[in-house]
Amino acid sequence: MIYRFAELIRSRCGLYFEPAKHAYLSEIVERQQKNRGLTAEQYFCEIEAGGKLWTSLVEQLTVKETYFFRELGHLELILQMVKTIRNAEPTRRIRILCAGCSTGEEPYSLAMLFDESFDPSWPNYIEILGADIDPVALESARSGHFRKSSLRNIKSDLVPKYFVPDQVNALQLKEHMLRKVTFKEINLLDADWPAQVGLVDFVLYRNVSIYFDEQTRIQVMSLIERVLNDQGVLVVGTTETLATHPQSLILLNRDGLYYFARVPNPRPKFTVPKTRRVELKCPPRVVQESPPIALNLPSKSLEQVQDLAQERRYDEALQLLENISETDQSPAHEVTKATILFQLGKLDEARECGQRLLVHDSYNGATHILLGMIAQHQGDHEFAVRSFHKSIFIQGSDWFPHFLLAEAFYRLGKHKAARREYRATLQHLDRSSADVTTYSLIPLSLTQSDVVRLCHHRLTGEHKEGQQRGI
Repeated sequence: MIYRFAELIRSRCGLYFEPAKHAYLSEIVERQQKNRGLTAEQYFCEIEAGGKLWTSLVEQLTVKETYFFRELGHLELILQMVKTIRNAEPTRRIRILCAGCSTGEEPYSLAMLFDESFDPSWPNYIEILGADIDPVALESARSGHFRKSSLRNIKSDLVPKYFVPDQVNALQLKEHMLRKVTFKEINLLDADWPAQVGLVDFVLYRNVSIYFDEQTRIQVMSLIERVLNDQGVLVVGTTETLATHPQSLILLNRDGLYYFARVPNPRPKFTVPKTRRVELKCPPRVVQESPPIALNLPSKSLEQVQDLAQERRYDEALQLLENISETDQSPAHEVTKATILFQLGKLDEARECGQRLLVHDSYNGATHILLGMIAQHQGDHEFAVRSFHKSIFIQGSDWFPHFLLAEAFYRLGKHKAARREYRATLQHLDRSSADVTTYSLIPLSLTQSDVVRLCHHRLTGEHKEGQQRGI
């Protein structure tokens, strides 16, 4: 029965509960049905029909843990772009959509940033729209009532400026700020929501797609593409899985923050300073995520090579690999060869092998990981950061590239960016059943438990100099 509930929820609102999460889903469903004195079949029929029971279930299933100024870098990125537009086109009206806004902390954070940066008339030319599937969360957002824990990332001098005490552990957003954000109930899977919203300049899309399966991600991204105007920008969170982004969007990077923008057209443009395009070719519109380093190897010979590599018999593995006929060779063959060369310390040869593969398959996430690891061993941490970033945007639901990127940032002394990626690593590990043995061609000195402990250690800042552990 739980499979029917899981499929109904996935098809209707996109939330994906893999079998490992069915026990959690069952607990919520059983509690809901028993509270209403219904059998499982009766409850299923009721929520299938929609209405209040369906709304109540969605409220229980959606994650509402958020806070003001979360991942501040993304919000400041939008602020700088808005300033650039305002300087170039002072009369232009700017529209911003916060997709999956939950209880409103994200759009209100933007409103506060604009309040601090522009004159009081800014709402006349900037519109902020918060959208979410959960009507209860939206009602909470409109009320402006927030727990003190939601304000943990706000500068202390801003709290009395924008909030008044409400209860012992709660505060009320001031009335003049409530008027600066509009909220709308939207199911991102509904084909008609772009027409309801209209064209926007920015979409802020964070901590949303990690709850979707690949089919849902493709569907949602195609709808987001429709709502962006011809200069539109999609700003994404560090945990988003965007391997299936539309071909009409290009990946850009500014100060280590990645976002997507429409391919420019002849309409008057705005430019963002210090921005560079990332040379990452788009695959066909419907894409399967690239496999990790430990590939499902296509032939018996490659399976034997992998077995030898796992036993660290690299010379024998390489010899066997060289004997495989050209007709049996594949991208898996090249990645395997590059990985073995890396383990033998032949870094230049491994890099050349990986670069050859990218000429034919620039969307191979495993190769970007490998090239980043090679660069890290050679001390080129900036190149490693770029490589790990590319891998994340190819196979973003994977914890491993986030962890590698966090370590690269840490070694560069970019601790704020490193903390962001350590948090992303923990989020993905929490939602994934993958173990470090997935990367069986790369012997790790860390177990999955070690990775979790190291992430927490870095985030709390209680590390000691010289006690770093890596792979």
